[in-house]
Amino acid sequence: MSEVRVGIVGGGMMAQAAHIPCLAAMKNVRLEALCEPRADLAASLAAKWHIPKTVPRLDELLSLDLDAVLILTRVELHKTQVLQALRAGKHVFVEKPLAMSAASIDEILPIAKASGKVLRVGTMKRHDRNVKQGLAKLAAGNPGKLLHARMSAFIGAHWDARLTATHPLLQSKETVAFDPKAVDAGPAWLSAPRDAAFYSFDNPYYGWLDTGVHLVNFIRYATGCEPTVAGSWKHGGMRTVQLDFAGSAGSLEFCVNFAMKRWEETTELHHERATLRIETPPPLDMQTASRVELYREEGENLETCVLGDNRRWAFAEQLESFVAAVGAGRPDSTDLEHARHDLVLIEAIHRNAP
Repeated sequence: MSEVRVGIVGGGMMAQAAHIPCLAAMKNVRLEALCEPRADLAASLAAKWHIPKTVPRLDELLSLDLDAVLILTRVELHKTQVLQALRAGKHVFVEKPLAMSAASIDEILPIAKASGKVLRVGTMKRHDRNVKQGLAKLAAGNPGKLLHARMSAFIGAHWDARLTATHPLLQSKETVAFDPKAVDAGPAWLSAPRDAAFYSFDNPYYGWLDTGVHLVNFIRYATGCEPTVAGSWKHGGMRTVQLDFAGSAGSLEFCVNFAMKRWEETTELHHERATLRIETPPPLDMQTASRVELYREEGENLETCVLGDNRRWAFAEQLESFVAAVGAGRPDSTDLEHARHDLVLIEAIHRNAP
């Protein structure tokens, strides 16, 4: 396939600030259509990015001659829209998380595997080249047993690298009414009413789905382990999670604090003979890759290796990988299994919370 024809579902912040710019820069991608119910925003985005067709409904988009769709809508809409797209015979990229619960992903799994289509989930930190290289160097150097894994995220107001200050988002004067019939209900064990507040950051579970899923996904990727939750505590605005990596200790620390501007996200893997430290940049910092430092020992040889900034943006890397898989016709549902493990862990974090 020399050119991949793509449709975009949703014209919000991440579509505008990350996904559409990345796709528009790719020579083997043709942006064919945008599905956005807010007519004024759809028209503005289509004019800016030269998208030839806009439609208000997903079924209209899926009736077009497209190879793939990017679902960049709110979390609670993902499950229904992913299933619609797969049943329409499209390859699918969906922003994280895949759904509101592990049970919802269980409904998607058989349909995705039977579809013969690529389904990728937007956990872009896995695609950072420095991260992949650092993990490969760690594994190749005989690091010994994992002793402790820790990931901390203190998310300040500059999580967007102030990109929107210099490149303002296109806005809409229209609103989309909340439709309880269109949303993923989420885990049955959560008893709260399924109203607009449930699907907002007023609900701590929703906040973890939208943002904290990056921590869960990344620490699983970095360690290559499926941890269990040993404990979970919330102190004010800070969530601390104690993890068990098959007998090795671990932790997650997560705090959103917009009273401070600084972004700080660090992952540390301590092995018997090596330590890997990863500092991941703000998600929308287009010109910055993760800073990766590997320290290791072999006899009397003590070595520190720091990977330089290659200026490769993880968002671009993940979309290039998706488009390549679509172009090659390689059915791929690996992300589904990871997405399910992410949701199992997030649900356990909240069920264990005092």
